[in-house]
Amino acid sequence: MPVTTAIDDCDSAAAHGGGPGAAMRAVAARLAAHGFDVRGPAWAEGRCLMVTNLVGATCDVTVEDDGLVTWEYARGASEGADPDRFAGLVMRLLTGDNAGHRRGSATRHNLTAGLQSIVGRELKAKGLDVGLDIYADHASFEVIAEIVVTNPAQPGRGRVRIGGEPGMEWESGYSGRALSDPLAIADTIITVVAEDIEDGYIQRGELVLAGSGRGNDR
Repeated sequence: MPVTTAIDDCDSAAAHGGGPGAAMRAVAARLAAHGFDVRGPAWAEGRCLMVTNLVGATCDVTVEDDGLVTWEYARGASEGADPDRFAGLVMRLLTGDNAGHRRGSATRHNLTAGLQSIVGRELKAKGLDVGLDIYADHASFEVIAEIVVTNPAQPGRGRVRIGGEPGMEWESGYSGRALSDPLAIADTIITVVAEDIEDGYIQRGELVLAGSGRGNDR
């Protein structure tokens, strides 16, 4: 269900008070206004938005009516991971400070293992709380581990989950600790993705006309 033209851009008050799905639609409109092609949920009760015109990246934003906003962002290959830049991104999300987000042209690191360890140690050294969640799949005999990062000085900025690949999930608004403005979260997402495009980590694909059947669907 395309939502890029569902509503005009609106302010934060309308996003919070516009009824079911209003916050999601406001975020979709904000993303679309900056050149991102956004696919909405397939059913009316869904709240997940998928940015479809990014080549080499997954970018999904879930905007719940109760204030929970989750951003899932991942680039494709492990060898393209930059631990310092990745740690700087997490610092930016959990502190609101861009000073630690290292910029520059895409640097290719041959990382086949240890990304979580490198990033986790760096974030802990910067004063963030870093924990470890482990999930055991007894059917397939696999173990999945994520590090979970929070900022004790600013708990309202949520938490970031980092898996084994160069991807992360930023959750704000969990346990009632909501950021005040879903559109401010959208603006942060727009800025981060635009910088990754500019620095050559990912590419922006062509926009898709609604109903055309064309584009960079994943």
